[in-house]
Amino acid sequence: MSRLAGEGGAVTAEFAVALPAVMAVAALLLSGAGLQVQRLALFETAATLARAAARGESQAQLSAFAEQAQPHAKFDLSYTADFVCVRLATAWAAERACERKGGL
Repeated sequence: MSRLAGEGGAVTAEFAVALPAVMAVAALLLSGAGLQVQRLALFETAATLARAAARGESQAQLSAFAEQAQPHAKFDLSYTADFVCVRLATAWAAERACERKGGL
């Protein structure tokens, strides 16, 4: 088997061109997965705050828990006839969770 003249190193050159694109796609996928994990943590905190508010915890206790779980996050409570809802927001995402009043 003979090698054609001028094709030496072609695979290396193609790999050198393709590698940055593959790495960029991998970085995007990993950062997207990281953001989803952070959103899930934000939702879990909002749900916990909603449960605590539905049980009748004080505003000070809710604020302390929110600051401990999600520093720099802002939360708003809203009440309906049967539910307590919490909207928890950070600079990059917001989540909302509701619980039945009385914690039932």
